Amino acid sequence: MIKNNEPYKIIVCGNAHSGKSIFINYLYRILPQKYTSLIRACPDGEGVWNSNQNNEQIQMVRKKGHFSEGIVKEIINDIEKETAPIVLIDTGGIRSIENKTIFTHADAFIVVSRDEVEEWETFGQELGLRKLAILNSEMNGKDKIEDSSQDYISGTITGLNRGNNVNESKILQQVAQMILKLVKHKDIEMKGKICAEDKETLNMQEAARALRMENINGNIKWIEEKGSLIYYYLKGFTQVRDRLKVFEARANWITGMVCEAAKENGIHDIELYDTGSNKYLKVKQLPQTMDEWKQLGHIQGYNILNEELQAYATENQDSILIHFEITNMHKLQLGILDRITLPKLDVNKKLYISGRLPMWLFASISLSYQNKEKSAFQPGNGFITYSSITDSNFGKKEQEIGIDISRFF
Repeated sequence: MIKNNEPYKIIVCGNAHSGKSIFINYLYRILPQKYTSLIRACPDGEGVWNSNQNNEQIQMVRKKGHFSEGIVKEIINDIEKETAPIVLIDTGGIRSIENKTIFTHADAFIVVSRDEVEEWETFGQELGLRKLAILNSEMNGKDKIEDSSQDYISGTITGLNRGNNVNESKILQQVAQMILKLVKHKDIEMKGKICAEDKETLNMQEAARALRMENINGNIKWIEEKGSLIYYYLKGFTQVRDRLKVFEARANWITGMVCEAAKENGIHDIELYDTGSNKYLKVKQLPQTMDEWKQLGHIQGYNILNEELQAYATENQDSILIHFEITNMHKLQLGILDRITLPKLDVNKKLYISGRLPMWLFASISLSYQNKEKSAFQPGNGFITYSSITDSNFGKKEQEIGIDISRFF
């Protein structure tokens, strides 16, 4: 069952006569109608009935109109007062000032158009909306999905003519499933936000209970497959504050995910509870240097702190692995953050971080590197992704990363 405290509002846009209104009608029917609302944000008199194959009847009822300031205000009012978890919004076929205003009241957009597809994609993205699907509409042929590995669906959809039954379209089905997943994410995010309203500290024990993670004698069993849900809960919690204190994060990949969610919401003041010192320690962004690495056989070495901390790295075309070795854990105190300068890495590659590091040091290292894709080594599970531009990658486990990690151990 869908439960949501805030609707997820989705624009369907594209040039006129591309079949977008028919697309939205069928999408509306596939989604659970009890939790879905449909708003016509265009003054053309269209409705769900416009997929009727009797074109003569349709032309009798359809009355084309024009935007006015009053109509725009009515549309925005309808969007703002809607309480259904899923709100589908059918817009007019021109990238007008009026449509720009309407777009700003939505969360995401879908392009269904026979031409100017890229222009509509740019229009939605420049207004800050998330793109869910970019679909080229064609009269004839077969549906084609270009890439389903991304966080949006791209491809070609066909047969969007009145009277055609496209309910079995794989593209429509995938779009519907993506919407349901995002609504669930938004629900989780709202739970985190509500939890944050009366709490100063993010207690990961409470977060685990809210997300129904198994807790055995105080030890949380984080489920990697639910990585995206964990991230959205953390993102919700960090939305309503300027600083963050985190209690009982424990796993490095969870710590990294907390810090990434906080960073996305503009929080730079982060403190992590340290069990060793029994106090909260502040995470610090560390400087980087272009100093050369030392070649050590098949890997490179970098001496960060004499007799305390060393780094080793190796890379391939797409990824870079950096491994940290602590020589003397007892000498490793928080004050060393002021003495650490990290080696500079290629930010365009996926970053894999390994090493037995205290949470505050791991978090400081992670936040210092601006790579969009990051994974942390978890003994027994391989590398777990905690930072990504793709929702489905959160919590992804990798035993094989295309780099021989045995040379580090």
